Amino acid sequence: MNDLSNKTIGIASDRQSEAIAALIRKHGGEPAVYSIQGERIYNQQVCFENIHVLIRDPFDWVILTTGIGARTLEKAAQEMNQAENFLRALKNRKLAIRGSKTLNWLKSHDLVPERVSPDGTMAQLFSIFEADGKQTAESRIYLQVYDEDEAELKQALETSGYSVYLSKPYRYKEPEEQVLSKLTRQVTDRALDAVVFTSKTQVRNLFNQPDRKAQLVQAFNDHVLAVAIGKVTAQEIAYQGVEHLIQPENPKMGAMIVALGKYYEGSAK
Repeated sequence: MNDLSNKTIGIASDRQSEAIAALIRKHGGEPAVYSIQGERIYNQQVCFENIHVLIRDPFDWVILTTGIGARTLEKAAQEMNQAENFLRALKNRKLAIRGSKTLNWLKSHDLVPERVSPDGTMAQLFSIFEADGKQTAESRIYLQVYDEDEAELKQALETSGYSVYLSKPYRYKEPEEQVLSKLTRQVTDRALDAVVFTSKTQVRNLFNQPDRKAQLVQAFNDHVLAVAIGKVTAQEIAYQGVEHLIQPENPKMGAMIVALGKYYEGSAK
C-alpha cells in the first residue's frame, strides 16, 4: 500500500502518535510527530472532592464527557478506598455520555447509560436534555468536564433549569512552545502535505495564535490537508476557518489513514 508515497504527514497527537506513524509508514508515507496536545495533569485533590460529592449528594443525572475523565475518577476512588461506593453511586443514578470510549468504560463495569449522544458531540447530547423542557431548581446534574468549554456546557444545562456540579478530574498544560512553533512553521511553509489531529485540544492549541492564525488557515486551505479522527475534532477544524478536511466515517486511527490515502489516490487520477 503506497497511497501516501512521497507524502509527509504531520501528527499533532501525543498518546497515539507512534501507532499513527506506523500506519502512515505502512501506507508509504513519511510521518513527522509534533505533539501539541499538552501534558495531562491529574487533579488528585479535586478528584477526591468530586468523589465525595458524588457518593454523598443526590443527583438526577451523571454526565460523563470523556473516557479519560471516567477512568481518572475511578483511579481517585481507588486511591481513597472508595471504588465500590463510587461504582454503586453511578449504578444508582441515570447516566448520560458523549463518546464510544466512555461507553466502553461503562460496559467494563456493567453500567448502562440512559442517554448517549447520537453523533458523539456534546451538542447532540444536550439537545436531548433540552427536549425535556424546563426543569425545576431541584433537578441536579453531576457534569464531568475538563479544560474546554466548561462554562459553556454548564450554562447550557442551567438554561434548561438544572443545577450543575462540575467535576474536573484533569486538565491539560499548554503544549511545548518549541514544538508548537515548529509545527506552525512547517504548516505555513507548506512543508507538510497533511496534519492529523485526534482531538479538538490539538486544533485549538495550533490556531490559538492570533498573529499566525490567518497564515495557518490559508496554508490549510491551499496546500496542507487537515485530517480529523472524528466529528468533534472535525467541527473544531471547520470552526477555525479550514474549508476542506478529511474525516473517516468510522472514527478510528486505521480508518483515518485509509481515508487520507484514498483521497490522494483519487486526486492522482
